[in-house]
Amino acid sequence: MWKRVFIFIILCCAMVLLVSCSQDAPVQENDNPTQEEPIETPVETPVEKQCEHIYKDGKCTLCGEICTHVFENGVCKECGYICPHSEVYHGICNLCDYHVYEDCEHKWKKGVCSICGYECPHEHIYDGFCLDCDVDFSVDCEHEWENGVCKKCTMLCHHNFKDSVCQNCGFVCTHEGLKCGEVCRICYYEFEHQIVEGKCVLCGKRFDYVTEIPSKFLNTNCPEKGTVEKVVFQSYDYNNNRSYENTFFVYLPYGYYDNTDEYNVFYLTHGSGENAAYWLAQLSYAGGYTEKTKVVLDNMHYYKLCEPTIVVTPTENLNGTANFYKELVENIMPLAETMYRTKAHLYGKDVKSVNKQAFIDSRMYRAYAGLSRGSMIGYGVMGYDMAYFGYYGYYSGGSYGLTTQLNDLIKALNDPTNPYKIYYAYHSCGTNDAMYQNHVDDYKKLLATTQHKLVEYENTEFFVKEGFQHNYSAWIVDLYNSLGTRFFKYND
Repeated sequence: MWKRVFIFIILCCAMVLLVSCSQDAPVQENDNPTQEEPIETPVETPVEKQCEHIYKDGKCTLCGEICTHVFENGVCKECGYICPHSEVYHGICNLCDYHVYEDCEHKWKKGVCSICGYECPHEHIYDGFCLDCDVDFSVDCEHEWENGVCKKCTMLCHHNFKDSVCQNCGFVCTHEGLKCGEVCRICYYEFEHQIVEGKCVLCGKRFDYVTEIPSKFLNTNCPEKGTVEKVVFQSYDYNNNRSYENTFFVYLPYGYYDNTDEYNVFYLTHGSGENAAYWLAQLSYAGGYTEKTKVVLDNMHYYKLCEPTIVVTPTENLNGTANFYKELVENIMPLAETMYRTKAHLYGKDVKSVNKQAFIDSRMYRAYAGLSRGSMIGYGVMGYDMAYFGYYGYYSGGSYGLTTQLNDLIKALNDPTNPYKIYYAYHSCGTNDAMYQNHVDDYKKLLATTQHKLVEYENTEFFVKEGFQHNYSAWIVDLYNSLGTRFFKYND
């Protein structure tokens, strides 16, 4: 038994010795190509995790890293840090390059802001002062004047005018935009009209209008009295498309039946509610106003204020403001100018055979005027009958709602193919007349929109009658002014 135990112990010791020797032996290369070599497994190196910064006042609260600011408008685009602008020089922050002066409520001192240190660039200088910082550049400036303004400091000269020349800077006032009779707002020079034979040679304004007819033209015992005739005839109502009986009165100058002369002709209309008799034949009207019309016409001819002129006063009530211009040319004129000797050369001819070319050829010897509604009608007469009339009178009346007629007139005046000259268009209204403002507005509109056919003081004018109202006293003055000084002035 002991022998078996002894042998077991020896075998164990031999096995231990064999294992120990196998671990210490050098590794031999495998020369056998059929055996596979063992594959080594790579070992992963751990990567350091990046901090998700949470900044406060430019420093990360997690890792302590300080932000390298990238500023835009004073705020860091990385961490949101707001620059305190603690280092500002000449209005610009040295820390973030922000233009602090743009938001600064400047307090200027000699052109430098005491808050941000920004120096004013003085880009807006007027009258010697910088409009931004109030620095006065005129104090030490040796002024170089040009047209009253210093070329160095832009100071405006406080002119000391004498005969329109500044004694300080030599500026000569040109009175730009000043009209005759006005006072210059710059140098206070009164720009007077230079009148030659009743007309200003500078602006063209005439000074032969009156607001009171001279007494000699009111002489009821005029040595040479004309006559008034009444004509009743078949006319046409264009509003209702029917014939009707109409009337016109005719003033014939003294001596008409004693000669064979041909005359100018003047168609003169009444106002609303009146008729053909208003101007010439209604002798009992409100104190005999229309008898005064004939007296004035007699004396205007006698004293040769106007050329010999036949005056026709038709009724316009039926065709009125819209269509009277048709009746005038189609019905009234052919009859009147075949019955009486006018410069249309139609006297004695058959009225039905009248060629309107005769009216066109004699338009410089024909005038139209009207008071109140007759004046309103005049815009249509000029607009649609311009080929037949050279002169127009508007007594106390604008278009007053006749928009179509006024607009058509403007088109006609601006038509480049329109060959007809306006010899004169006389406008007048009293300042106490209810139609005054409308009349003035339409006159200005015509001037503004028709710059070639109508030129103020050349062939049109608005005569303002101070204090006059809407009545005969104003209109008889207009008749005197227009016929005697603009339409057919004697030897004009």
